[in-house]
Amino acid sequence: MLGVPLCKGEDLWLDLPGNPSGYWESSSLSRFNEELLRAIGSAWWCPPRPGEVEQLLGDDAPVSQAHHLFFSLHETQTWVWKDPRTCVTLPFWRGVLDAELSCVLVLRNPLEIAASLAARDEISTRWALALWERYLRSALQALEGLPVLVTEYTDLLDEPDRWLDHARAFLGDRGLETDGEAADVPSFVRAELRHTSYADEDLFAAHDVSGEQQELHVLARSLVGTWDSFVTPPLPGETSSTDGLFESLRWSFPLDRRPSRHAVASLIREMPLETESENTMTTMHATTNGDLTAEWREWLAENLLLQVPPEQLVQALVESGTPEPAAQAAIESVLADPCWRAGAQAAQHLRKLESMLDIHQELDGLDGRPFALERASNLSRRDFLERYYARNRPVLMLGLTDGWPAHTEWTTARLKERLGDVEVEVQTDRESDELYELHSTEHKGVMRFGDYIDRIEQEAAGNDLYLTANNHFFERPETTVLFNDFTMPTEYLDPSAPPGTIFFWFGPGGTVTPLHHDVVNVLFVQVHGRKRFSLVPSLQTHRVYNSIGVYSDIDPSYPDLERYPRFGEATRLDFVVEPGEALFIPVGWWHHVEALDTSVSLSFTNFVFPNSYSWEHPSFDR
Repeated sequence: MLGVPLCKGEDLWLDLPGNPSGYWESSSLSRFNEELLRAIGSAWWCPPRPGEVEQLLGDDAPVSQAHHLFFSLHETQTWVWKDPRTCVTLPFWRGVLDAELSCVLVLRNPLEIAASLAARDEISTRWALALWERYLRSALQALEGLPVLVTEYTDLLDEPDRWLDHARAFLGDRGLETDGEAADVPSFVRAELRHTSYADEDLFAAHDVSGEQQELHVLARSLVGTWDSFVTPPLPGETSSTDGLFESLRWSFPLDRRPSRHAVASLIREMPLETESENTMTTMHATTNGDLTAEWREWLAENLLLQVPPEQLVQALVESGTPEPAAQAAIESVLADPCWRAGAQAAQHLRKLESMLDIHQELDGLDGRPFALERASNLSRRDFLERYYARNRPVLMLGLTDGWPAHTEWTTARLKERLGDVEVEVQTDRESDELYELHSTEHKGVMRFGDYIDRIEQEAAGNDLYLTANNHFFERPETTVLFNDFTMPTEYLDPSAPPGTIFFWFGPGGTVTPLHHDVVNVLFVQVHGRKRFSLVPSLQTHRVYNSIGVYSDIDPSYPDLERYPRFGEATRLDFVVEPGEALFIPVGWWHHVEALDTSVSLSFTNFVFPNSYSWEHPSFDR
């Protein structure tokens, strides 16, 4: 808005999930910041302690890489850079950038930040508040000695013109030129995109906010104004549970993939949160009169329904600081609640159903056949129906694509030559969102097909960019020319089926479709490249921790059997689908898919047999 240059336009993250106006951040520098954090055993979701990032300045390699990357993206003498991760990495960048830095620190009510992280990343309130606390403490220490404008998010939204005048004056006093005119303020500052609003009173009344966090918020607000040379004030101590939470996250989860809120919940619940006000002290799990909070009562009810012995729950509560009589009383209160009794009856019916599924699995194994993926060629329609489709069994079909022109016509070079100027929809920025598949609509972007092909050929293998079935490639008229490159196997598929039953998948090696099941039967055909599949039978749904919709919490490549022990009982089929092979995936079968190479695939749902079913999906988080 002030005309100060950003990084190169093609490197900006624009129109991404949670912010349709764009984040205006350098994608390359955000990723490099993540690499810096991983190098010291951290990530944006488990940030380092203040002082840890400076150790990277002793290594010439990251310093040289950072300097080269930054100035290859900023070719002007004056520039602006925005990235929340810089709150914790700024000490490193101060040692790298040969520049006179001026900084703007924007303060926002931490409850609003927590709500934003919950909506975008499904991060719990406790976790989000710990992140806010660590980021703000780090920033306040790293800004020592720099010119700083400390301002509030609400001031920008409420009086944008006045805020811009203030920012322009701050920059001008330091010799930084702006354009002198505010550029189309309403298109950038849109109050309707502010989804939550909290006052200080809400912060002081919130049980999840510690006394230290309340004190830090008040201190930060007292710093609002212009600083020629910022002086870091004495900071309150960090909440006692914050460092333990981040250390547990570092040791419990791979740093290249943010864990789900469900997986982190048990870590958070193990750590008492002390909240101080004038005359009261409460813990996360207990109110001043000794009763458990609603969150802990829900935790008790869930574990009792899972048939965890009450004495173990008493022990867990006692270890978290609850007096044993209060813990015993809490369990008795839950067991006496008519809502819990109704839930217990429903759980009994569910356990019986699960036991029947287990029995069917046992009976199915009595014929002596090994649990293996069958392979078949030239199946008749009747054989396919009776042996696989009607019996809900997968099969790898060979020879189905013999003679398809797609094997030669669908190379990256030929696809670019034929359709390079067509605008297509793709999935972008998937690696920033652990729930990218669940949030697929938020990751959609449009680009030239030729540009997409260039990117997947030039970039390293990864999961950030992918053209999937959800991008409806064949719904663009220009792409249907590719129908001439394959022959539909009419022995099993209906060529007269309506549009939207044939899907195109195209992406680099490293793309992953997480563990899920489809709601219809699918014929998956691999044209180029290879894909690794993990399949779990539909009758073992109770072993895959179906958290919401058609998705599981589990990554079969790195299953955490301590958190998900029943998955250890699941029988899996692990195999690679090669070019020219077709896999029948029965309805309800769980599958996790990873591309081993640049890959082109098709999937079909237009079977000549009935292929529509009524489903019930879980909608509550675990």
